Amino acid sequence: MKYKNTDYIVRDTEFYNDGLSISKTNIRYDFLKVMPVYKWQYCHELLVKQKNTYCDGCFHQFLQEFEICGSNTKDIIKLNCLDKKQKNKLIKLIERLKKESEKSDSETWLV
Repeated sequence: MKYKNTDYIVRDTEFYNDGLSISKTNIRYDFLKVMPVYKWQYCHELLVKQKNTYCDGCFHQFLQEFEICGSNTKDIIKLNCLDKKQKNKLIKLIERLKKESEKSDSETWLV
């Protein structure tokens, strides 16, 4: 099956909240081209633990805010867990998402 960049794919995500839980998360196909789901989750967890930035505690909400309004884009690029190739792909993704938001009537990007 061929996917468009804006297609959403359902992936199982694990999180620990009073016991290990598994949930379904919709993630854009182009997000997975940047890095796998577990790496997105790891970045989310690192951002949640940082005291100098705000990041929604819910992974699904984190992905939505990242896509719709560019929330945490500057902070995620600064993380040491990403290699140079992933950072470059992430920067290109952010630029594309920002252009998409300018074309539509969606919310204004924060960055």
